[in-house]
Amino acid sequence: MTTNGHEREVLRELAGQVAEIATLRSQEEKKRLWQAHNDLTSTVPVVAVHPGRAWLECIPPERMVCQDPFLYAWEQRLRMQLYHYREIGDDHVVEGEFNIAWEMQSTAWGLDAAWQRQDMLARRKEAMYHLHPNLGVPRYLLPTQIPPREAPIQEAGDIEKLRPISYTVDRAGSKRRLALAQEMFGEILPVRQQGIANVDVPLAEHLVHLRGMHQLLLDVYERPEWVHRLSQYVATALDKRLQAWEREGLLSCNHGAELVGGDGPGWTEALPARGYDEERVRLRDVWGSTDSAPLAGFSPEMLDEFFFRYVTPVMGRFGLGSYGTLEQLHDRIESVRRLPKLRRLSVSPWSNLTPVAEALGKEVALSIRVKPEWFADKDFDVEGLRGVLIAKLRIAREHGCHVALVLSGLTTVQQQPWRLRTFVDVARQAIANVYG
Repeated sequence: MTTNGHEREVLRELAGQVAEIATLRSQEEKKRLWQAHNDLTSTVPVVAVHPGRAWLECIPPERMVCQDPFLYAWEQRLRMQLYHYREIGDDHVVEGEFNIAWEMQSTAWGLDAAWQRQDMLARRKEAMYHLHPNLGVPRYLLPTQIPPREAPIQEAGDIEKLRPISYTVDRAGSKRRLALAQEMFGEILPVRQQGIANVDVPLAEHLVHLRGMHQLLLDVYERPEWVHRLSQYVATALDKRLQAWEREGLLSCNHGAELVGGDGPGWTEALPARGYDEERVRLRDVWGSTDSAPLAGFSPEMLDEFFFRYVTPVMGRFGLGSYGTLEQLHDRIESVRRLPKLRRLSVSPWSNLTPVAEALGKEVALSIRVKPEWFADKDFDVEGLRGVLIAKLRIAREHGCHVALVLSGLTTVQQQPWRLRTFVDVARQAIANVYG
């Protein structure tokens, strides 16, 4: 990692602006809003915007100064924080610290030859942006694997070739970057080493990546016992990886500014659990997340048999649980609500909100997601959006739900980033209309 005088000056200036905003009373007020939402005591909805790939239109790559991929990521994080506060205006909290995550690499189920390495430097300007307000490295810059064009398991017998995911932690490299960040930002923003804070159980994602969605659907009918075997193997391997992270002290608490389940920060008084030791964070001290989005083609019965059966025991290890999905939720809500310690639930735009609200009421915090298509269309139908938000909020209020209005999954805003601020303004107007 190399830096020059100009890059250093830019990073320090951005850090100073973030530090100043973090001290504002408004940031503490937003923390309290999210904590009330997560603790099921809220009286008014919160609003969250996660621009996704639309970050490329908010902060064009040509505006960036740093060239080194890690410094580029640091600059990106700081600019995102400032953009949230100045341009978007949602309930994102600008946190006054700068964290450096552990650098990790992992293998891919013993089938590495079928997977491709992601070129961090070549892809950094095209990659999707994932803002983790309190995470040291955006996801796309973590050394990892990306899915192959052809699924690694081509024949049913290939299951015998599977090996549990293994990982290595570059502690020396992580410490070097920590030292550089402390030297660069130390008197401006507190800097700390952060462990794994985005703790999830991506069972559905790995099943689809290993076999391919089309073939997996055929397998369910042609060889269901084989799919059971695959689901059990993957779930057990993911469970063992979580336990290893706990045992080796790699976890960090995520009951603060860290993004949980892709919807919002995790502030809550329910975590950490009794007996907490900040030097040895346990799974019961953290939020855990899972989702079934990659299995959108599965029926509720198929999800029960091949997904929930295996993910439920793993989710029971966490202090609190978050569940997300991109498919309709109303016809599988009873399966979802059986997940242990479920506290937060994403409701996709394609779900019928009424049966979800009727079933859950006040017992789970709902993240009501908005269709990203509203913002990708050439013509931005503001009044149509307003009507949809008011209708959803009325349903939620009628059933006493704790609500976050969430805009995420964006691919474009048609080079009109002001649409994000307009969403926030319209959302707040809709909240005022329904909640007074």
